[in-house]
Amino acid sequence: MKMTCAIRVSRGQMIVEFILAFPVFLMLVFGAMDFVAMGIEKIVLESRCRSWARRLAMSALQSPDQMEERVAGGLPASLRSATEIEVQLRFLPVLPDSQPLRRSKEVQILSLTLRERIRPRFPLVRELMTNIPFTLTVCCQEGRVIGR
Repeated sequence: MKMTCAIRVSRGQMIVEFILAFPVFLMLVFGAMDFVAMGIEKIVLESRCRSWARRLAMSALQSPDQMEERVAGGLPASLRSATEIEVQLRFLPVLPDSQPLRRSKEVQILSLTLRERIRPRFPLVRELMTNIPFTLTVCCQEGRVIGR
């Protein structure tokens, strides 16, 4: 008994399969490119957060509200509406030395949190993910010693 499997694929069947599979393939490629772009945006946001935290920790501003205004004023206009800024200040006392005549010191810890709402860049991915919010959140901390 001889078994032969003759698989014949017509040209029309290949075209139909290609038409069905190609949009899925494009969505995967564009989705991957979008996630790479989001990764790059996160790196840029982390760098921006670190530099602003360093600037604010070394500035003479003492109130978190003033610091938030300074950061919001320094952001590009395209990011001001999409970015939430939160500044927290904490003061930690330094343990006293053995020399009681020295001034007491405190450590000021500044926490800067940036939250940016982002949208997918490619129209096909944007249409499919309209109800899914993407938010990048970055938090940086800087400290400095203050003599009182």
